[in-house]
Formats: sequence, C-alpha cells, structure tokens
Amino acid sequence: MTSFVKINTDASFQEQARSGGWGAICRDEMSDIRFAVVGPLTMLMDAFHAEALALSNAIDVAEQLGVERVMFETDYINLRNALTSSEYDLGPVGILPSDMKYRLRLNFIDARVTYAPRDCNKPAHKLAAMGVGLALCGQ
Repeated sequence: MTSFVKINTDASFQEQARSGGWGAICRDEMSDIRFAVVGPLTMLMDAFHAEALALSNAIDVAEQLGVERVMFETDYINLRNALTSSEYDLGPVGILPSDMKYRLRLNFIDARVTYAPRDCNKPAHKLAAMGVGLALCGQ
C-alpha cells in the first residue's frame, strides 16, 4: 500500500465491566474499503484509555500492512488533542499518546490524527460495538 488512506477508529467503553471494544475501517483515496478490524478491550481505566487503545491498535494494523501515508480520524477530541500537544503526556495513560506520537513519526512517511464528528465516524462506531461483543464472550 503506497497510496494515501484514511483510517477511522472508535472505541466503546463499559464502565462497570471496565471493558469494551474497538474498531477501525480503512478507505483509500477512492473511498473503497481496504480493511476493517475489530477487537475486545479489557482492564480499561476510562473512555480516554479505550479510545487511545483503539487508535494504537489501528496504528499497529496499518504498520503491519505496510501503509505509508495515512490520516487517522477519531471522534474523541481529547485523543486528537493528546496527539497534537504534550498536555496529556503526564496523565494516567500518558504513555499511550507519547508512544503513538513516536510510532507515527517513525513508521510512516506521512501520518496525521484528526478529529471527525461522530456522524462521520459511524462505521468505526459500529465496529467498536462488535468488539464489545467479543469482550463479553471472553475472546
């Protein structure tokens, strides 16, 4: 994959269970789906932690598939802010944004993280809900 792609990510967080799910969908410059992934999340601290893990997992998949130019979109504005500043670096899960910023610079020719309103992130939201189902099943 050498073309520019867009990857939407989202997470679902269930506070009582401290678990959730994540999902990501990748589209190329023609808006054709290149891949979609889901997975469970466990031992979560809060919604920020879930959203950060969703993006981190999406970064992993993009790296493994050889994506070089990518725009990651999240509907969680605090996560986008964490990746475009240092304001969250000393927070409870601050290592995640720090690690992601490093990996984005190191492993991609061009990588950005932007905010997308929830209405524009519906497919990733649906995938995250599927990930919750995997968490509930113990997968």
